[in-house]
Amino acid sequence: MPISLELANDNAFYHNNFMTGGYPQLVEYDPAYPNVGNVFSLPLPVGGNYWSTSSCSDANHDGICDSSVLFQGGVDELPWSARSGWVGPGVAGPDQFIECPATQQVNVTLNGSGSSDPNAFLWTWSDGTNTYTATGPAPTITLPFGGPTMSPFR
Repeated sequence: MPISLELANDNAFYHNNFMTGGYPQLVEYDPAYPNVGNVFSLPLPVGGNYWSTSSCSDANHDGICDSSVLFQGGVDELPWSARSGWVGPGVAGPDQFIECPATQQVNVTLNGSGSSDPNAFLWTWSDGTNTYTATGPAPTITLPFGGPTMSPFR
């Protein structure tokens, strides 16, 4: 469903996920009463919106599409390449060093409660051979002696 703006001036539309059934998003306006001053992105790190109907290339992997999204009535100069791309990585807190007997395992509770969206938190780690995952803001996981370095991802 398109956005319809009539006599709408000086609005900022950013950090939205514009989702459609496969047709372009349009901002419709009456040429007799043009909308002026509306912006669809702000300078980085804020950026613009995610547009599901836009084919987006992100060659430098910075999270921003390499091309603007143009539509009737506006332009998003800094569209995000992924849905909710403006939501940054979780905040995992300070490093933890856990001692473990040489031939045993240890349970560790991870704490991502400082994340901007703790309900969507995804932890990944590798032992050099396998990659493992856990979800949620505070999962308890079992690590072997000499366990891996952990990295939180959203």
